[in-house]
Amino acid sequence: MSSNPLVLHPRLAGYDAGTLDSVSGDFSVHFFAPAGGAALQLQSARIYQLPRVAAIESMVGEGQPLTRDQTAIRPWIVTECAPSTLRDAATCTIANIAQAPHVQVIHRLGDPGVSDCNQRGKAPTTGNTRSQDRVNALDYEGPICAGTTQDPFPSTTVYIIAKFVDPAAKHYDPVSKTYVVGPVVSTVYYQFAGTRQRPSGSVAVVPQGRLFAGVLTGASWPVGSMTRSYNPGFHFESFLEARVTPPAVFPAVRLGFELGFHEFDAKNLGTVSSASLNVTNLALTGRVLGGGSYRPFILAGFGFYDVLGVLKPGGQLGAGLDVPVSRLVSLVSGVSFHAVSAPQPQIGRLQWFDAYLGLTLRLR
Repeated sequence: MSSNPLVLHPRLAGYDAGTLDSVSGDFSVHFFAPAGGAALQLQSARIYQLPRVAAIESMVGEGQPLTRDQTAIRPWIVTECAPSTLRDAATCTIANIAQAPHVQVIHRLGDPGVSDCNQRGKAPTTGNTRSQDRVNALDYEGPICAGTTQDPFPSTTVYIIAKFVDPAAKHYDPVSKTYVVGPVVSTVYYQFAGTRQRPSGSVAVVPQGRLFAGVLTGASWPVGSMTRSYNPGFHFESFLEARVTPPAVFPAVRLGFELGFHEFDAKNLGTVSSASLNVTNLALTGRVLGGGSYRPFILAGFGFYDVLGVLKPGGQLGAGLDVPVSRLVSLVSGVSFHAVSAPQPQIGRLQWFDAYLGLTLRLR
């Protein structure tokens, strides 16, 4: 018997049962590379929030969730996790604790058959109190207590289908009938139950919200023909955005408006000194925001720029990071590139980069 490690080592990642981020309120599952498998890659992960348990017969092929009688289960929510390497582990956000329950039933005192179960010794107000089975429907299963009942968080069952790629795995090739080295794709079908006990209110989480306002400030660097006449300057911006995707869906999409002011200091060209250039813009923007404690985002906008008293159409592209620091406030940093489509006779085409820091406030 040899103590040497097996050549055909396992090619599946490790994973946990999910953890809650106490800052953002995101409930996420994590995948880890096995020992010696740092090159393992997460190719894709699809996360289903299901109203019931999927049968084990589902966990083959495409893995579509099915009941035991092969009926398709309609999920509450389906999200995708972005591909990544497992060198430093991969995180897939399942839901945020601000997510509203999928099922909520409210029983109020005064409704037929509803009792106040908090009053000890008080007989239930239902007519039938026998706990045994009945010949005719419906069986008596105890009094209906006043209160609110919800489905488990994030759902009755969370079902994950994750595919991993080992780019240089030794495996048997049935075509050549030899062992070869190359990419091998393996699939993990992972299912676990939700919890009846939602995290306590003491957890400092950031509800996802629907309406956001922010202020940004930083520096602007001209590029292209602008560099002949202008030095870098400063800028100030404010924005108002509304989230258009449900709270539990990531990435989140926000649409809004941005109002900005940019000033570029004029260069002293010998004996000729021109005035500083002031540019004001009003744009319709779209922001795609990731989940987690550090939320990367991409931003695009189109609008009009007031340059020397003339309105010109233009646009911007950017990216950055949104970091929640409380239930209502996030720190924002990023860069963006602006371009005005119509050339200016005095200074040529307007193009510049912004770098900024700012704050975002959740309004509701």
